[in-house]
Amino acid sequence: MQAHWDTTACIRHARRGCTESKERLLTRYTPLILSQVRRYASSFPTHADAYQTAVTAALHCIMACPLDGDKPFAYYLKAFVRQALRHEHLTACRDRFYTAVSVLTTDGAETDLPDVVDPDPLGRPEESFMLRHDGQKALLNHLTHEERYVLVHCCIEGFTETAVARRLGCSQAKVSRRLHKAKEKVRSACRFGI
Repeated sequence: MQAHWDTTACIRHARRGCTESKERLLTRYTPLILSQVRRYASSFPTHADAYQTAVTAALHCIMACPLDGDKPFAYYLKAFVRQALRHEHLTACRDRFYTAVSVLTTDGAETDLPDVVDPDPLGRPEESFMLRHDGQKALLNHLTHEERYVLVHCCIEGFTETAVARRLGCSQAKVSRRLHKAKEKVRSACRFGI
């Protein structure tokens, strides 16, 4: 119980601008911060960059987390740090996906890839599909944003589940589950005439 009150007091002092309190909090929670850094370090140029991002998120957490919340400070700290690192990880995954400039076709010719027009993979790629096929618009409206994205890219645009997973920054199994769920929703909507 004493540690909780020490943490709360340190947070209060840190919010008033006490550098020593900020350093004490960062030192006390270094193992937690490093556990998250190790998890996402491969998405950063250096380990130091990942740690710097994590520390910045930790300092933001010190200033923003509720002091009278029902959860301990470590819970909020882990959430803030993980969110910041995951954001960078997803950005890096998207950037890696868009770095290819040419491909080798099946006949052996090298072809340049078209410029990317949609830098945000979750930015409603089904718009062109809906404009061409107004009848299916109601079916897609029953899906969540990510289910629509996976369904359109896998079934209509011909991407593999692995390619969609790389683009979204998640596992292939997660894409497969979302695709299955989206197909089931569309089937049930067709069956019941929704």
